[in-house]
This record gives sequence, C-alpha cells and structure tokens, in this order.
Amino acid sequence: MITLESSRPNTNLISKQCGNEACSKSYKTLLKCSRCRLQSYCGAECQKADWAYHRKICKLEKVVEASKDNKLSLKKESLKESIPDSSTIEKTMLIPGLRLIEDFIPDDLHKRFITQMKKGSPEINNGHYDGYVFEDNEAFDEVFYELTKEVFSKLKQLNFFLTEKKPLKLACTLVGYKKDGFITQHIDSPLLSGGTVIVISFNSPVVVNFYSQRKVEQEQHKIFVPPKSMYAISEEARYDWSHAILKDENTYNSVKFKRGTRYAVLFTPPGPLYSGSELLDY
Repeated sequence: MITLESSRPNTNLISKQCGNEACSKSYKTLLKCSRCRLQSYCGAECQKADWAYHRKICKLEKVVEASKDNKLSLKKESLKESIPDSSTIEKTMLIPGLRLIEDFIPDDLHKRFITQMKKGSPEINNGHYDGYVFEDNEAFDEVFYELTKEVFSKLKQLNFFLTEKKPLKLACTLVGYKKDGFITQHIDSPLLSGGTVIVISFNSPVVVNFYSQRKVEQEQHKIFVPPKSMYAISEEARYDWSHAILKDENTYNSVKFKRGTRYAVLFTPPGPLYSGSELLDY
C-alpha cells in the first residue's frame, strides 16, 4: 500500500470528507496519497481500509494527471514558439494600425539578401527603383525563398492577415533607394493593394513621414526605420494617413544618422485591379 504524504494544516480550509467512504467524519486537514497525490484521507487507517478500491485507479489517476501536466507544458511551449524571437523589438506607435518591429530579419539572411539585390538590374522610377531583373535567378530565388519563409512565419505568429480569405496569396514588390532616394507623399491604392501593407527594410536606416488626411490642421508623425526592420500599415494608418520618404532627410529627433543605399520588400494582398503575375503563397 502507498503511504500518506503529510501537509501543513491550513486553518482557512473548509471541512473536507475523507476519501474512505465509510468514514463519516469531516476534517480541515487531510493527508494525500503519496503515489497519485489526488486522493486524501484522514489517516493511515482509512487509507488502508480504502486501498482495495483506490489501488485500482491510483496509478491511472497519476497517469491522467501527468497527461494534464504534459498538455500544459506543450501549451506553454506552443505559446513560446508563437512569439517572435526575443531579440525583436516592437516600438510603440502613435498611429492606430501602424506597427514597427526592429531586428525582424536575422543578420546573415539580411546580408545575403543585400548581396543579391546589388546584383539586380532595376528600372528607375520617381525617386527610387523597382522592376528588378536578376541575371542569376537561381541564386536570387534561393535567398528570396528563405526570406519569404522567415517573414511569413513571423507574420503568422503575429496574427497578420487573419481576416483575409484563405488560401491567401500575397503580391510582392522589390524597391531600391539611393542615398538621396525618395518616394512622394501617397496612400497606397486600395485597387492595387489590400488592407495591410508589410514593408521589410534593408541596408540603410530611413525616416518615414506620415501625414493625417482627415484633420483640419494636418498632423505629422515620423518613424525611424533601422535596417532589418518590418513596419506594417493597416487600418487607420492605411487609409487615413499618407506617407513619404524625403530626399535628403538624414536626422531623426535632431540626431543625424548615416544614410546610404536602401532596399525594401513590400508584401500585401492584391487589390481588385492588381495585374502583376507573381503572387506568393502565404
């Protein structure tokens, strides 16, 4: 027979019934079976008297309790895995729907992607470059596949695109900026882009300016975006605020920073008039 395990009395406990059904007394303090730690008795005599019945389920109860503990452990582990790496830092934003997470991309992947982008041949646009073509498509695709896998995994952990219809495909745009590159003030067209625009930033820090479109006196906010960062534009930030990158802006909060060539990758659900051929499985 398994022995009893003592516990310190707790005078705050209400009266409890002994595990031996033949015992009619109630006690404030009971002793637990040391094997399963689930059944309690007033003393050794009652445990001995009940053992013929309790022994049949004692081991089973222990297994069930262990299973519960294991499920709880798995749940905690799952929760841990659902949170992006602790090295990532999410900044507090003043605009609803705007999120900025630093160190979103690992160092090695960040460097390898920059190496491939430098080998691309882009088309010049108004203040920036897009329409990239790569001579070694295989080398680019290898790094780009790893990048999208990394980004999509973290976006899912952060619960992005939950309201979008599944299966979901995302449109992708590669953009490049020289040291003095810029993009004019705009709101991404809902006809071409969905409700959330994800931007991954590479190689050079940059300041992105946001301008309120619905207030009499136009409000402006700036965010500083370091390399390896992700910022997302959705909800109010997506439709009620325009944004721009200025040509020669190289200070933030009166502190100067070194600005150089920058690359960005944009992911968004395609709008109804999107005509691009490349869509990525999310």
